[in-house]
Amino acid sequence: MIPEVKILKKYHYRSGAGESSYNPRTLITRILAPKTHSESSTIIEQSFEYNATLIHERVHWMQHHGTSFGAFLDAIRFSQGDTTVSWLRSMPADRVQKLIKERFFQGKPILRIDRSSQQPIYGKETESDELDLYRQIWFDHQWVHATFEDSSICDEIGVPPTQAIGEVIADVMIDLCINSRFKSTHSETVCTNPITPRKWYKFPDQLRFVRLGDSRLTSRMLMEAAATISEVQLFKNGAWSRALDKKQSLHIIKKRLHSLLKGQYGVALRILLTHCEVNESDILDFLPTASALCFAALNPPVPPYVIAPPPNAIAWQWADIYPPIRFTRLCEVVRKIGILNEIQARDHFLLSNYISKLCEVANLPSTLDLNYPEFTPQSTTPDFTDRTCEYPDTLALTHQDYNFWVQSQLSQLRRRALPLLVSLGNCLSGDLLKEHMDLFLDQGDFFIPYAESPLHWSQNERIGFRCPSNFGNWLVRSVAMHDALFDFVVGVGEFDLSDYPPDIQCEKMQEMLKTNITNGLINNRNSS
Repeated sequence: MIPEVKILKKYHYRSGAGESSYNPRTLITRILAPKTHSESSTIIEQSFEYNATLIHERVHWMQHHGTSFGAFLDAIRFSQGDTTVSWLRSMPADRVQKLIKERFFQGKPILRIDRSSQQPIYGKETESDELDLYRQIWFDHQWVHATFEDSSICDEIGVPPTQAIGEVIADVMIDLCINSRFKSTHSETVCTNPITPRKWYKFPDQLRFVRLGDSRLTSRMLMEAAATISEVQLFKNGAWSRALDKKQSLHIIKKRLHSLLKGQYGVALRILLTHCEVNESDILDFLPTASALCFAALNPPVPPYVIAPPPNAIAWQWADIYPPIRFTRLCEVVRKIGILNEIQARDHFLLSNYISKLCEVANLPSTLDLNYPEFTPQSTTPDFTDRTCEYPDTLALTHQDYNFWVQSQLSQLRRRALPLLVSLGNCLSGDLLKEHMDLFLDQGDFFIPYAESPLHWSQNERIGFRCPSNFGNWLVRSVAMHDALFDFVVGVGEFDLSDYPPDIQCEKMQEMLKTNITNGLINNRNSS
């Protein structure tokens, strides 16, 4: 089990109107069914609530895999797990066996976190230097990930050293490029001279964050704001609004927007209204603009999309890559270039030009025109589009290979269907939906999806699949293995499986995870 300290918190991305969620670590979406009532208007509203939640969590899937920032957080988690495997496989086997025994049977985690300072407690054992270095690297990954995702953690434990940020991002680039899996013009430099890429993301100045009064704008809140805006746009443009009279429809929209604006999910919108000097009553006209700003902010120049220094400088600036600062800089130029309307927001070229203009005037680097990097799959990586493919337990790949494939597929929408990535709730009608209907149809056992999560927590409290069952079973096992590797480092005793449905929270899964991790670290050693 993992200690309850904020630095180790695994965030679920939750619907603002309920407890439905998407978990970017497990890839599991959980949609809770709404309660129904007899009054016709209430039934319509409840039907909307359910479909709005579906849209909200699908937007989070798109953000995870369809923005450079979502892919970046994913890459940090990938690098953190890779760090554990590579370091422990390099240590003497008997020493690793001792760590495993202490972790499972003596209540001693490999990395202990002080509950007060939330900083690592280093070992007192003989020859602990190598192990302590690993502990620090693992913790730095966690600190940097937490700061980028939800910087409120810095109020409790402080800001990570800027040097640590450069080192972690360099580690991410090295892990992506090693074995030529990800290719860029700087891949060779990244793999052979790690000191150089560390300089690309080394910030000489103190890190800055964004507040509006007592409220902090975090990257996670930007994601939640964009997902909630999609809910409102879905209702405004969908059949639910047309089924009610204009007064009822407007009442529901205003009620939802008021709820959004007064909560944490509304900090981004309040900042936009403040910069544009408009009242809350005008917010409906600003929703397409807000969606575009969120998307531009969530696409900074970070790996895997960018594995390179800036074109005309030694290092990127913190304000170039931190989404909340990017968002505020974009807000500052809206009054100069005007707002985006719903018609424009549904047009790929008009939307693309608007976002490009925003970034140009705000003097912000943009990844909008960048392709997802070319990468070489492992020799055992299957063709995820092949319906006949088998996924045995012995398959030598992980869920991360699937994540890379999803990110590559969604990146193609940037060039032909950008509105689907920017404001999904505004797009579920008209020609764009017809053109890309295959992305939204439930194709069940026939295809492996990339526009929505293939895994869901079903109403009968079991793991459910929107994909072939052999792929779904393999994916759950692979995700659980990577998730357990996090628990393996900072937890003790049984693995925490509370993020999975009850049928996965079983003794058989516990034993499988323990056996596979132990064998993987003891029997598979790094070659010298």
